[in-house]
Amino acid sequence: MRSIKYLLPYVYKYIHNKNWYKNSNKLIKSKYGNDYKLFIKLLAVISPRNSVKQNTLYAIKVFQYIKDNKPIDFKCGIANKQISNNINKVICNTKPSGVKVNAFIDSLNLIDGSVCIDTWILKAFNIKRNNPTSKDIRLITDRIKTLSSITGLKTYEIQACL
Repeated sequence: MRSIKYLLPYVYKYIHNKNWYKNSNKLIKSKYGNDYKLFIKLLAVISPRNSVKQNTLYAIKVFQYIKDNKPIDFKCGIANKQISNNINKVICNTKPSGVKVNAFIDSLNLIDGSVCIDTWILKAFNIKRNNPTSKDIRLITDRIKTLSSITGLKTYEIQACL
């Protein structure tokens, strides 16, 4: 697990990435208007085990199927069962499952304090597991919040830098 001292220079080195969530939020709002929160939820619930490109393509397709009242009769990646369950939760306007999914929703909605622990953050923290433990999640969240207080950046901006 990387230390604050180790991570801090990387936050500054990649500071140009800090607006990833802000820029994504702005783009989604411009494309989806009043439906932007629906699209953000779909993007987040479809994200597990999908590349950014594939995730985006699935989210666009699912969004259109929902808007057209068509049944979603296709798979959305290798984690399809979990994703399908979460898509149904989004459609029913209930909270999706998953720590990463909900943190991703909050980060895309620019909620300070949210920490999306994804594949990239696990790599940044030198964790060689696909699924973080509850201890990993707690330590990473604490370190990102500490980096946020040191730098004055939002937690989701720290995550985007790392």
